[in-house]
Amino acid sequence: MYVVHLTEQEAFGIIRSQLERAGLNFGATPPSYVVNYWGDPLSIKLFDDERGVGIAYIRADISDFPFYPHYRQQNELIWGLERRFAEQTTDVIVRVFYNPGLGQDDETRFTRRSLERNLNQQVREFIALLRAEGIL
Repeated sequence: MYVVHLTEQEAFGIIRSQLERAGLNFGATPPSYVVNYWGDPLSIKLFDDERGVGIAYIRADISDFPFYPHYRQQNELIWGLERRFAEQTTDVIVRVFYNPGLGQDDETRFTRRSLERNLNQQVREFIALLRAEGIL
């Protein structure tokens, strides 16, 4: 089996470059908000202090979601993580980006291109949200 993934560094490179082109500036030290993700701490890695936007990233393995359809479960997980960040602050918007890992389903195959497309789509949707909210 050939496992395809993006490293966290590669994912943040994609996220950062697109969001900075859209007008965010990630030069600030992120606040120390932390939430629990399957027993591991998840923190903000990129932060725009002027606009109050924080970015976190996870690789969400399909095998983590055995009970519901893959897409629904990932969205519920992401929304839950973002809500937990929101409980810690009222002046920072935290977006959790994700890419699927290769799980136990042999029929599920990801190519590097599909992982990059998935991440790019999430970034475009977030930019649209920031524009709609008047942040960008």
